[in-house]
Amino acid sequence: MIDAIYMVDSDNCEHRFAVLNPTRLSTNKDVERMSGHPGLALWIARHAVTSAWLGSAMAARSRPRRDWLLFLEAPTPTALTMLRTLFDRVVAPPVTFLPVEELAEVLGSDQRDDLCIGGMVDPASEVVTLYRGDLRSITVPLSLFGATPDGLGPDMSAFSVTDYGRTLAFGEYEAAFDTVLYERDADYRRKLKEQRLAEDRGFGPSLRRLRLQRGLRQSDFEGISAKTVARIEGGQVESPNAKTIAILAERLGVEADQLAEF
Repeated sequence: MIDAIYMVDSDNCEHRFAVLNPTRLSTNKDVERMSGHPGLALWIARHAVTSAWLGSAMAARSRPRRDWLLFLEAPTPTALTMLRTLFDRVVAPPVTFLPVEELAEVLGSDQRDDLCIGGMVDPASEVVTLYRGDLRSITVPLSLFGATPDGLGPDMSAFSVTDYGRTLAFGEYEAAFDTVLYERDADYRRKLKEQRLAEDRGFGPSLRRLRLQRGLRQSDFEGISAKTVARIEGGQVESPNAKTIAILAERLGVEADQLAEF
């Protein structure tokens, strides 16, 4: 649980993170004063020049480090190495982040652990490193993202994260982030299993099971966004409208009144 959120030298950027209710720190003295806070804090820094403020303040602390640091601009390699010795988790460019407003929503979400805030692709090794809303990373091979039935594959040069951290885009190719979590995170699989046991029945769970049986992604329903499919499957939309149900049923190859039976 995050106990405090600080924005450092944000140049009035904090209004875009208003949903987080952050405390703005405008000087190095502000940073020094708050560096001794109890509990876990998320620090968000706008400019790379503030790395010196953070480094000197955190290095002077006597208590064990726990905090997380998110840089919106890239600090120098030397500064980044230093900061990674002073914070538990550090994420900074060249990571490609969500749009700022979506980034703020994810960081403030109770489900931040299961959402993606950004990532970066290494073409040489053909791997992608993805960062969750709690700043943990997952590195997976691009081979995890297989081509679609019509031959569309991931474009390594055009990576982005969309749909409030739920969808990974490689050019026109899209994949659900929860597919990566299910593949690589045993705790996520256990949590999902527990949720399924508790919420096994209903339209959303049935839709998800049938979709997975058909080998389809959440973005494979023309006329319905991946975000909408994710919301339906997650129970956030309990009663989809008739048009949505018709599209889902046709793509899945079942009658509309059978969708809730799987």
